[in-house]
Amino acid sequence: MLDEVREQPEGVRFLRRVIERKFISPLLLVGDEGVGRRFSVIQATKEMFCSGTKAPGCPCSDCLQIDHGSHPDLLVLLPDNGEIKVGPVRDAVVAAGSFPMLAPLKVIVIDGADKMNAASANALLKTLEEPPRTVQFFLLAESAAKVIPTIRSRCGLVRYRPLPGPFVQSILQRSDDDFKKALVIARLSEGSVGRAVQYLGAGRLAFRDKVFGFLRLALEKNVPGLFSSIDSVEKELPLALRFLEQLAHDVIMVRTLPDHVLNDDLREDLVKLRDRTPSEEVWHKLLEGVRELREKIRSRIFLPFHIKNLFAQTFWV
Repeated sequence: MLDEVREQPEGVRFLRRVIERKFISPLLLVGDEGVGRRFSVIQATKEMFCSGTKAPGCPCSDCLQIDHGSHPDLLVLLPDNGEIKVGPVRDAVVAAGSFPMLAPLKVIVIDGADKMNAASANALLKTLEEPPRTVQFFLLAESAAKVIPTIRSRCGLVRYRPLPGPFVQSILQRSDDDFKKALVIARLSEGSVGRAVQYLGAGRLAFRDKVFGFLRLALEKNVPGLFSSIDSVEKELPLALRFLEQLAHDVIMVRTLPDHVLNDDLREDLVKLRDRTPSEEVWHKLLEGVRELREKIRSRIFLPFHIKNLFAQTFWV
C-alpha cells in the first residue's frame, strides 16, 4: 500500500492525510514522469478501497480490480494525442456527481493536468472548486507552471522530487546485474525510475551512442553524414535532444568535474571531443540551443530542420 512508496516523503505525507480524510481538497501532484506520482496515488487508493488485509499484494476484489484498471470507483483520465480533451472531463464531472458503488468514495485521477485545453479546464472548474465529499481528485502534471492557473489555484500542490541515483540504480540491478550499465542509465534517467526502466528494456544506450555520433560528425564537418543520421531517427528526435543536452553537459564537465559526468562509460571519448575544440563556448552554445529546442517541442516545430540549423550555427559558422 502507501508504505511501498519510496523516496517521496512529501507525497506520502499528503496522501496519508487524504487516506485519513484529514485533507479532502483536490491535490495537484507535480514532478517528472516516472518518479512515483501515479504509483503513489494508486497505492493510496488501494489503502482507501481495500476490503482485505491492507497489506502489499492483498488479493481482495477491490485491490485486484484496481490492478486490472476495472474498479468502478476509480476513474483515470489520460491524454489523447497529447491532450486531455473535454469529453472525458465532462464524463468525470458526471461521475463525480454519483455515489460510489463499492468503495467509501470515488477517486478521479487526471494524469496530464498540464495537457488540459481551455475547454476541458472550464468543464472541470466548478466541480473542482466544490467537489462532493464522496470524491477525491488527484491531478498529475510534470510542470505546475503549465497547468492552467484557474485549475492550479483550486488544488493543494505537492512536489515530487527526482529519485536518488543509487535508488534508481538498485531498481535496475534487480533485472540486470551489470553495475556499470545500471550506473549510467540511472544517471541518464535524471531521477526517474520509469525512464530508467524504459531505457534498460529498450536498449537506449545504443541509441545514445548514435546521438554521440552526431557530435563526431559535426566536428568532422561531415554535413551529409550528420544530416542523414538526423533524418534516420526523425521519430525519436525528442529523445535525441535529451541525450544531446546530457552529452553537451558532460563535455563541459569532463575536464573539471569528471565525477559529475552522466555518460560515465564515454568519459575518454568525451575528453577527446573536448580537446578537439578550442574552447568550451561551442559546447555552451550547443547546450543552450538544445534546451531552447526542448522547450519548443510542444509547439510542433519541424525538429529535423531546427536541429540541423543548430549544428550549423554552433560548429560551422
